[in-house]
Amino acid sequence: MVEGPGCTHNGQKVRASLLGRRVCGVAGSASSTVANAIRGRTLVDSITLGKQLWLIFAGVEAVHGESAVRCHFGMNGSLHCNSKAPAQQGARTAAGSLTLLIRFVGGDEVRICQATASLADAQAARRAVTVACNRDVCSASFDEDAAVAALAAVRADRMVSDALLDQSVLAGVGNIIKNEALHAVCVDPRRPIG
Repeated sequence: MVEGPGCTHNGQKVRASLLGRRVCGVAGSASSTVANAIRGRTLVDSITLGKQLWLIFAGVEAVHGESAVRCHFGMNGSLHCNSKAPAQQGARTAAGSLTLLIRFVGGDEVRICQATASLADAQAARRAVTVACNRDVCSASFDEDAAVAALAAVRADRMVSDALLDQSVLAGVGNIIKNEALHAVCVDPRRPIG
């Protein structure tokens, strides 16, 4: 399962190896919705918030602005940079079905499997990250006081397990993190948050 740490790691992999590369090809089951928006553009950023990853692309000219592809990895999704798995559209790889393959000039590529990928507003993604990064359990900007305040603002009768999994409260928390955290502090997951 890809929780916040896995998604954060995926964003780091992309930043480390693919920033500044220009897109020359797009394939996969999600390619029809994103290809025209990113083909010929340059990958300028990779940002994460909890379990979401945005790949940000910019055109040659500033007038084109930025385009973003939002990726959500669900239970089994994966991201591979410069892997050598089969590249045919709709192909099944060792990691699962191919959602999106982005090829870059020079031969680099990013392969997203068993995930969702869709066009998104790059500026809205940047705003979301800026607003909530202090409540993202995987962010270097995580602020325990902000997280506690966000949990304190949840309806008092809501179960603590539901509040922890609410991505608008604490981004990046999934079942594994929730279970381990509640076990560590001996709190019944059915207990009301209040």
